[in-house]
Amino acid sequence: VGDSSDNIPGVKGIGAKGAAQLLGSWKNLDEIYANLESFTPSMRRRLEEGKEAAYLSKTLVTLRRDLFVVESFDTVQYLVDKVDYLAAIPLFEELGMRSIIRTLEEHANKEVRVEEVVAEAPPTSAYQAVTSIEMLTTLLEQAKKEQGVISLDLETTSLAIYEAKILGIAFSWQEHTAYYVPLCHGDKESLDERAVKALFGRYLESGDLAIVGQNIKYDYQVLRIWGVNAKDVRFDTMVAAWLLDSASVFNMDYLAEKYLGHSTIRYAEIVPKGSSLADLPLEEVVAYACEDADVTWRLYILFGELLAARGLEQLLAELEMPLLLIIAEMEMRGIALDLGRMAPLAEEFDQRIEAIKEETFALVGRSFNLNSPKQLQEVLFVERGVPTGAKTKTGFSTANDVLEPLKEEYREVALVLEYRMLNKLKSTYIDTLPGDVSPVTGRIHPSFLQTGTETGRLSCRDPNLQNIPVRTVEGRRIRSAFTAKEGHLLLSADYAQVELVVLAHIADDPNLKAAFLAGEDIHRSTASRIFDVPIDAVDATQRDVAKTINFGVMYGMGPHALSQDLKITFGEARTFIQQYFDRYEAIHTFIEETKRLAEEQGYVETLLGHVRTIVEITSRSQVERARAQRIAVNTVIQGSAADIMKLAMLRVVAALKEKNLEAALLLQIHDELIFEVPEAEIEETKAVVRLAMEEAIELSIPLKVSLAIGVDWGELF
Repeated sequence: VGDSSDNIPGVKGIGAKGAAQLLGSWKNLDEIYANLESFTPSMRRRLEEGKEAAYLSKTLVTLRRDLFVVESFDTVQYLVDKVDYLAAIPLFEELGMRSIIRTLEEHANKEVRVEEVVAEAPPTSAYQAVTSIEMLTTLLEQAKKEQGVISLDLETTSLAIYEAKILGIAFSWQEHTAYYVPLCHGDKESLDERAVKALFGRYLESGDLAIVGQNIKYDYQVLRIWGVNAKDVRFDTMVAAWLLDSASVFNMDYLAEKYLGHSTIRYAEIVPKGSSLADLPLEEVVAYACEDADVTWRLYILFGELLAARGLEQLLAELEMPLLLIIAEMEMRGIALDLGRMAPLAEEFDQRIEAIKEETFALVGRSFNLNSPKQLQEVLFVERGVPTGAKTKTGFSTANDVLEPLKEEYREVALVLEYRMLNKLKSTYIDTLPGDVSPVTGRIHPSFLQTGTETGRLSCRDPNLQNIPVRTVEGRRIRSAFTAKEGHLLLSADYAQVELVVLAHIADDPNLKAAFLAGEDIHRSTASRIFDVPIDAVDATQRDVAKTINFGVMYGMGPHALSQDLKITFGEARTFIQQYFDRYEAIHTFIEETKRLAEEQGYVETLLGHVRTIVEITSRSQVERARAQRIAVNTVIQGSAADIMKLAMLRVVAALKEKNLEAALLLQIHDELIFEVPEAEIEETKAVVRLAMEEAIELSIPLKVSLAIGVDWGELF
């Protein structure tokens, strides 16, 4: 059969099924070739033509057993009683093998846990259930006097904040000690919920007790909906872990293993499928919930020290934690989805998808599964003669980036791409968005993650509203289903070319800065310099070239990628890039200096000091190292733009509050903020938002914000 991934040729024309039949009938390769007359002419021809390849393949896969020419081989001398897993990590960091690094860390942590941590593990009695309001009062008062802060972890029935019922509350303020307040155990409430709520409200709303947590945003939101508004949300261990290593994993189980050498109780291990914590014996719930609070407290203490040692504690306290609360409120507000607009969209998309399938089948002469890469390969590359691109294990690639350059010349390719686009939008948004509407609020409440990207940009999920296409008619149609509530309008505030502004500022390039300060169309200005023509003589094609390079330089675009994007020759692309750097020398210097610093330090920093470690920057692999260099440059630019957006969110919310305006922040979409504003306040809100965003940070080039209003999201363009 052969194996292309290992360069083992096999016999051409014989697949797995045929090979199995041959070896089922004949003992080995020699017998097959001794009986060639027994085969059909076509099979005999394949075997004869492939004889050399067949025996070469056998040689390549046969284990050599004659390498050790010794009378006795003593295996004992090769046994290892202890493996130093940590010693291997630097090599795998150099190779950029992150998953293996995590495995090595896990093995190392397990050894530490077995040898050291077990002896120090807290006794079961250190985790206790709170059995009375009097006991809870005493504990909270003690925590107030001793620390003034507690780690808090809610056990709930759902991850959907408006549907979550609190089963119990775990808290801690000392290592290896924690307490669990059961509110609902089995069919009975263990403690009076109103009394517990009043007590936590007294301590948290006054600020007598600050709270810390792992993903504390969720706990804060559920407490708010429950009726307790925590005044001092001090620390999030997940966000702190991201600040320390943005490329890491941030769930508690992993953090406990990595930083504490502690293996946590996993939810799936103790809760049978179809059950919840409320169904378990109380002592099991206490052990599970208290461990979460205890581990969170221990991580809080450790991360505080690590952040301070790296000069990152101010970034957490003054930027990320205030931002966390703004995001929490933004998520709680959600955004309205007009279901009346979604149903016609679903019907329309179904009709268009069916029409595309019918036209495709008529064009190729038969029906087939458009979702099957294998069938698509056969139809496009064999039957229709479409040129092939990249080779995969299963044949030639049918990926969009391979097919995209061919759509103008081949109608069947254009139809496939349109089918995929419509199908993806329908399955991702049109079919699923109605199910994301909360039955409690009637609105959609997406989650925005501070830890979702390594550059610092917020990511969005459940649902991901950041990925709805903005430049296509279909994408705008879907966005149009998101509407303002009665008596309100949606306001969009979008930073104009913020990443290019950041590039001009950080690189301190005089030509790029001059274009911005003069208020010129930045892409037209770049085209004027690259092509040596007056700015008013730049044509659309030249502007497109300049625009592609302007943005491409931030992502390390080379001549090959530029030639593909613009459908020009490699030589032309190389010339354009060289001309760009000739005109913007400071940008070229910035890029090279960033690469050098990244290699020297192993990390890069954004404007506000966010750190991104780049392990692969010293890789022996040229491909890995080049990719790491692109990441380094892009992180400085995109990460700094993310910094600015975070500052803008803080300033805007504070300014709206100061002016007593009712405008509410609903969404953060890349460089854009979307607000829901009372119609009567729209003009004042526009002025406040513009000023706050444009003055979010002082750069050598002024930030500019474009505003748009509409009754639905689709109108904001």
